[in-house]
Amino acid sequence: MILTSSSNTWEITIQRKLALLYLIASIVLEILNTGLSKTSQNGRQAATKRDCVSILVEEIKMLDGVLQDVPEAMDQYIHYASNTFNIALMLFNCGQINDAAILARLSCEAGRKCYLIKSDDGNAINKVALYKKYELLSDCLAKQGHWLESILTMSLCCQYYVLSTGHCTSNDKTSEYVLIWSSRKNNAIKQLSDKRDADKARKCNLDDDCRDLKGPSLSEDQTCMLLKMELESYKKKGYCTPSDQLYLVEKLLNIYTAREDETNCTLMKLEKVKVMYHMTAQLDNVSSTIR
Repeated sequence: MILTSSSNTWEITIQRKLALLYLIASIVLEILNTGLSKTSQNGRQAATKRDCVSILVEEIKMLDGVLQDVPEAMDQYIHYASNTFNIALMLFNCGQINDAAILARLSCEAGRKCYLIKSDDGNAINKVALYKKYELLSDCLAKQGHWLESILTMSLCCQYYVLSTGHCTSNDKTSEYVLIWSSRKNNAIKQLSDKRDADKARKCNLDDDCRDLKGPSLSEDQTCMLLKMELESYKKKGYCTPSDQLYLVEKLLNIYTAREDETNCTLMKLEKVKVMYHMTAQLDNVSSTIR
């Protein structure tokens, strides 16, 4: 059959194929959910995973192929991202990390494309829920030992979550994500055997520019909020040295000074005194030990 219209192609070919793919993917998800993925009889586990991954990879390739000519295809991205995320999460919970990582990454890509196209919709960021997708991808990367990418991906999770809240005040969920991020950074520094990579992990902060990784642009208020929460997480968990804390304090102090925000400048100056006191105390303890 020769089709001369992209609209006809969409209605006759693409929609029907997508419907079939969604049906198959739903069946795969149901199979995983009922426990087949926990068995390895007759190789069914491996076959189910292969089917799951190949179905969803085929689906996004097909959407990418028609997206330029058929704008209606974009509406499928949010369903695809959700479907892919659900199966990736199921595979992750079953310990199938490599397959979960493939689908989690695809889910992030699909969700981001949908958000960018629908960015004029004020609720698009909440519909897509990119932060959940990046959290799962970060979890997968950590399990695989890709520590640096895991930290940056968790930064994306935190940044997209702050963007989705639409305000500059923290809540319990923001605190939870920041603590996960700081814990991941701490684990990375411990696990990385290459000193250069460990130094890169140590220099990561929540305000890092992740636009190369398709991250969002945050307002200055949102950036300050994340930096203050990062500082609090360090103090709460003891994850970093006073010199690391001092770096954050000085960064915040510079921002507030430039904004002529006297109240927050004063608070950061007091924080700087506290941190420097702890640094001095540490040095005194080291000197006492040496003697």
